[in-house]
Amino acid sequence: MDPFTHALSGALAGRALSPPGAERRLRRAATWTGVAAALAPDLDYLLRLLADPLTYLNWHRTFTHALPLLPLWAGLLAWLLRPARRLLGMRRVWALCLAGMAVHVAGDLITPFGTALLWPLSGRRFSLESTFVVDPLVTAPLAAGVLAGARWGLRRTALAALAAAAAVVGLEAGLHQRALAIARAHAAALGIARDRARALPQPLSPLRWKLVVETPAGYEVAHVRLGTGGVAHAAGGDGWLERIASVYRPAGALRWEALEHPGRGGRSPLVAAAWARPELEGFRRFAAMPFVLAAGRDAAGRECVWLSDLRFVVPGLPPPFRFELCRGALGGLSPP
Repeated sequence: MDPFTHALSGALAGRALSPPGAERRLRRAATWTGVAAALAPDLDYLLRLLADPLTYLNWHRTFTHALPLLPLWAGLLAWLLRPARRLLGMRRVWALCLAGMAVHVAGDLITPFGTALLWPLSGRRFSLESTFVVDPLVTAPLAAGVLAGARWGLRRTALAALAAAAAVVGLEAGLHQRALAIARAHAAALGIARDRARALPQPLSPLRWKLVVETPAGYEVAHVRLGTGGVAHAAGGDGWLERIASVYRPAGALRWEALEHPGRGGRSPLVAAAWARPELEGFRRFAAMPFVLAAGRDAAGRECVWLSDLRFVVPGLPPPFRFELCRGALGGLSPP
């Protein structure tokens, strides 16, 4: 999730675990300890200052998000939060730090990026894929809980807000299953195993999903809008939001688009050569759903291949992760 939502969930976890009947300064210390703990796992962002972006992306949500290591990270953070320890004691501050980090990991687990929960025992990334990384429907009850807690200071208010956010995630998980069923039906029609189908949450509405079926050559992709209503058509004068909305269609009127995996034959020797280049080793490890964004000539006339990851491509927006390789003067492929 986004940092603001993480901070809110940490504040509520801290408030819920504050000492019963505690005075205001103790409740405040518990709340801010929860905030610090809920933001702490994303300190792996500092890797961007020390390494290239692909190295950071491959390490993000690993060692700072791993369940086996959370008690150790919580102990380190509790030791660093000396003022809180003086007020609340080491044991309670450690519990607050552990709770704040746990709600952070839970908030990341529901998004499509993937979290290495068992690192270093396993590098496998887990994801429930139920919620987009920025989701106002999840953030809103958390923000309301923090505001209500600031006014009334009740522990049950924090618990109610966390429960409300969890209920929203539960609703979105149900919608995910509905979208996934549509993708699996398309996979069955193609004669492809059901575990090759995925449904990825999209921004602005929990009713919008990207459906992906992995094929021998790459992927078939469609954008569905659950619920009732017909096809939305965007006119030439419509704004960005209207054009985005028109991409998502009812289940009975889907348009499936074939996209190419760069490592499965390729549309040209250029694509295959680009995919095999050592410069793309980090991208090959990072991209769970790599595809060919484009292949052709750039403005300088060079032959180029542009690659991205389907998990993060949203209609109407430039891909946040786009990698380009171009043919150099000596016939090899090199970064531009």
